[in-house]
Amino acid sequence: MNNGIAKEQARVVLPEGLTKTRLYMNGTLRSWVHYIELRGANGTQKEHMEIAHACAEVIAEIFPLAKSL
Repeated sequence: MNNGIAKEQARVVLPEGLTKTRLYMNGTLRSWVHYIELRGANGTQKEHMEIAHACAEVIAEIFPLAKSL
């Protein structure tokens, strides 16, 4: 990190960057749709985009009509 590398990128090569993390989160359907639209769009950091797309898949399983949002 002292070499001008962002913390987010350095975590990929650090030992803890090789493990998966399980998160438990809650929110309204409206807030999830907003998050997915915001963080799933171009210009978002790759890692955030991957999380947003994974969230969209889970939301679509629970709320099939939300796919069209």
